[in-house]
Amino acid sequence: MTQAPFPVRPADPLPVGAARLPSRRCGCPAIPRLARLAAIVTRAAMALALALAPLACAAERFVAFGEQPDGSQIFVQEAEASLRRDGSLEGWFRTVPRKPAPITDEFGFERRYRDMLALNVADCHSRRMGAATMAYRDDKGTVLARFDAAPGAVEFREVRPGTLAESMFNWLCTPRPRSAAPPPSAASQSPFK
Repeated sequence: MTQAPFPVRPADPLPVGAARLPSRRCGCPAIPRLARLAAIVTRAAMALALALAPLACAAERFVAFGEQPDGSQIFVQEAEASLRRDGSLEGWFRTVPRKPAPITDEFGFERRYRDMLALNVADCHSRRMGAATMAYRDDKGTVLARFDAAPGAVEFREVRPGTLAESMFNWLCTPRPRSAAPPPSAASQSPFK
């Protein structure tokens, strides 16, 4: 066995001319630091998701609104109606039939749904209303069928007086009373009292 005329080092994993990332400790590769940073970012994202979870749950808080002639219960989302870009107002309504009802999904299969969520849109100036989205769910909350109108393609219909649709329209278009007194300032309160 002959000895090389120059000292042999182990193969360098970096290509010639590539720079090494600086590290805190000499000889410590930068990869573990990147892994620690990724773990910190992941934990922060999970903490943010957990902090926002109650807001997502509050988004589906409904209150009793009325009943259809067939006995289906109607609920309305507790939050106020939202303003759309075109100036109309929208709000979520939930219909719960007395027993599971059939729906044909977008692929032609018949399924049985337990509740239906509808995003109703009201044009308050012309007294017309339509649905932008309808989602049919089973008893576990899984969406069985969903139908969305293309943006700007909501099919509006005139609201007839004395109907449940008029009650929905009035709920969407009537401003909610605001609290007369502003909420107390947190700056003046002490958590130690």
